[in-house]
Amino acid sequence: MAGRLRQLLEAPLLAALLLGLACAALVIGVRAAGGLQFLELYAWDLLVQLRSSGVARDPRVVLVAADEADLERLDWPLADGVLAELLAAILAREPRAVALDLYRGRPRPPGSERLDAVLAGSRKVYAVAKFGASPGASVAAPPALAQRPAQVGFADVVEDYDGVVRKGLLFLDDGKTVLQSLALRAALGYLAADGVRPAADAANPEHLRLGRATLRPLEPDDGPYASADAAGYQFLLDFAGGRQPFATFTFGQVLGGRVPPEAFRERIVLVGVAARSVKDFFASPFREGRGAVEPMHGVALHAHAASQLVRMARGETVPMRLPGRWPEAAWIAAWCVAGALLALLRDRAAALAALAAGGALAGAGAAALAFQHSLWLPVASTVAAWLFSAAVVTAWLRAHESRQRGVLMQIFSRYVSRPLADDIWRNRAELLEHGRFRPRRVEATVLFSDIKGFTGISEKLDPQALMDWLSEYLGAMAEVVQAHGGVVDKFIGDAVMAVFGLRAGRSADHPVAAVDCALAMRAALERLNAGWRSRGLPPIGFRVGIHTGELAYGTVGSGQRVESTVIGDSVNIASRLESLKQEDGAMKLDPVDPEDPGSAYRILVSADTRARLGSRYRVWEVGGVELKGKTEPLQVYGVRGLA
Repeated sequence: MAGRLRQLLEAPLLAALLLGLACAALVIGVRAAGGLQFLELYAWDLLVQLRSSGVARDPRVVLVAADEADLERLDWPLADGVLAELLAAILAREPRAVALDLYRGRPRPPGSERLDAVLAGSRKVYAVAKFGASPGASVAAPPALAQRPAQVGFADVVEDYDGVVRKGLLFLDDGKTVLQSLALRAALGYLAADGVRPAADAANPEHLRLGRATLRPLEPDDGPYASADAAGYQFLLDFAGGRQPFATFTFGQVLGGRVPPEAFRERIVLVGVAARSVKDFFASPFREGRGAVEPMHGVALHAHAASQLVRMARGETVPMRLPGRWPEAAWIAAWCVAGALLALLRDRAAALAALAAGGALAGAGAAALAFQHSLWLPVASTVAAWLFSAAVVTAWLRAHESRQRGVLMQIFSRYVSRPLADDIWRNRAELLEHGRFRPRRVEATVLFSDIKGFTGISEKLDPQALMDWLSEYLGAMAEVVQAHGGVVDKFIGDAVMAVFGLRAGRSADHPVAAVDCALAMRAALERLNAGWRSRGLPPIGFRVGIHTGELAYGTVGSGQRVESTVIGDSVNIASRLESLKQEDGAMKLDPVDPEDPGSAYRILVSADTRARLGSRYRVWEVGGVELKGKTEPLQVYGVRGLA
């Protein structure tokens, strides 16, 4: 029997582990199908913001961007002569690379010859050409660079399904040749002075080796993505430095000579537009209020990519490391199992909620810490795994507990009453030990009741009538006891022993509950007497003794016979009060009072119980009673009824 109980109580641990693994499989499947991609991308944006805010500006990259005032003053679209003057002013300050993010596929006179001369006379200028989905959608590079493909790059931008740019492009294949991005051209132009050239990685020739970094192309299910478009050679942008990580000058400042002499020296200079009237801006991970997305101009996106490539090539930044499918699945499974085990500690709903929230924050915090060290770990999947498995196991435990309780109640009902079995269930973690329940000391109120003149009545009835009559009486009394929160400890012939204060939620008012029960027993017995008179059966009275004190509460016996009970001096005192007689030394035991039913229904309480009753009842003082083993007389009081 004890082994069966132990199996029932240990089963949740194995079940929690299995359910945790099942939840992990479900979360991993949902993530693979893209069900968590939105949350993962949103978490990615938050992590990018958190990480980028602590990174200083990159002084190696400078922007020259036209604002609205430049567009109005210089008459947009810019003439070739003005652009030639702008490029000449930048080149005069000796930059390492100049990336022109302005499409110049056809001449815009006047000054076209001068622009061609500037472009043809410098190996530091990289122009942009756009490669569309079809030949008709392509925009060619400036004519002066037509024979110099190494100075031409594409400016295509990869947007995720939600319209946010989180990735950069290194290469595109138009079916004829492999093309480099403008950002890569600019970064390589800068790194050439350091002797850095692109090469195939020694360990994996399909990956690009750039200085100290190996750049692995992004796969459709890498990082926060699920079945994403991974065309070309993509890498994740870190947006180091935040929204404005680069020094920026306007066209007007450069053309007017209002730029410091060293502003462009040995730097990458990207030339483009930063005016909202020119539709060259994109959504970035920098979000502001209610999910709004901070726009970022194309020239700034290319600057972020070029800066990151230089930092990675120099070993200042490592490429974002992605765990891969199996390590990612193991990470999610670990959090699922942890969340499932958490549900086993669900003693209190508030504590469970706090632990669930704390675990979710811990998972997100661990992912954020890893992100700071260039390791992406799934955030939304981690939090979802933790909370989902905890919720599933909690729900299962409730169902399991219901089944478990049914089995245990069936076992307990052989030994204890149902109300006491409920108490045993509530305290089951403390009670099971070697097939018996651990005893505990409690303060409780004991009620003893006995029929007056039972011996004479039993002699007048045949055995069947006596048992039927007594069962009717004891059943009615037991119902009253249970209705008042008491536990019928035992029947001793015609006597009832009940205990108040053992059931949950009734501990504080058990003396009042016991006296209320005695009065209700009196009322119930009056109704029984009325029925018995009509059936020709003798009416009866009863005596009740009530005492409040400390008790030992547990089980006695062994083997196939175990009985729950309470033991202690308080039980003896209540029993003595019930059987008290005039010759025991009590005074005014049966007062002559026509309104007092004491002669037929007597209720006596000890001073310990009386002190807890207040003014709720009409009480008279009976007197002191000498009890065996007691040095001081016991003060006894009688209860007539409610005040």
